[in-house]
Amino acid sequence: MSSTTPHSGQAAATKLHVYKEWWEKPFGVVLIGIFITVVGGLIVWLVGEYYSQQPTVTPVVINPSTPGKTTNTGKLHVRNNSPPARDRGGAVTLPKIVPPSSPDDLSGVWSVTYGGGNGPLDVVIRQTGNRIVGTLVTGNDYFPAKEVAIHGTYDSNPFQAQQVCASLHFTHPYWADVQFDIIDGDHMTESEHNGRCSGFPIFWRRLRNSEPD
Repeated sequence: MSSTTPHSGQAAATKLHVYKEWWEKPFGVVLIGIFITVVGGLIVWLVGEYYSQQPTVTPVVINPSTPGKTTNTGKLHVRNNSPPARDRGGAVTLPKIVPPSSPDDLSGVWSVTYGGGNGPLDVVIRQTGNRIVGTLVTGNDYFPAKEVAIHGTYDSNPFQAQQVCASLHFTHPYWADVQFDIIDGDHMTESEHNGRCSGFPIFWRRLRNSEPD
């Protein structure tokens, strides 16, 4: 017959309960779960912040049909296998970059065709501020080359100017009041006010933005 009393059994159970670690208790398990959740969430947030701050790179695609032309399409690089243009000495020639014509600056070489199909004559316009002067590059039986053909103030559209008029072989020259209407950066028309000059309307077409060599 056992000599253990009921009181001694309860004491042993109480003694075992005292030595149970805190993480083995329900409250400890809950704390550990909260800690793991917080730490895991912090790690995920830090990783997301790191990748969100990385710069995005858009690949540049070389257009195989146009040498030297590139477009940002976001696709893979396409290499242009066409051989570069070369001059007679074998040196690579680069394409000229032509600036777009601006209706605010009329400087350049213009082809001038008179009413009735006369012409064309080439005129170089030099614009300084809003002042313009047009000088003939090519002449005819009425106007010799290097003669000033027009001058005026380009301060509106249309704007007023003066056009030289003359008889055959540039005899009896005089200035006639005219009006220019700008159509776009490369086209304009010229009309006269009083009808003293013939050959109107005159049509102007820009050939290039720079003066002749």
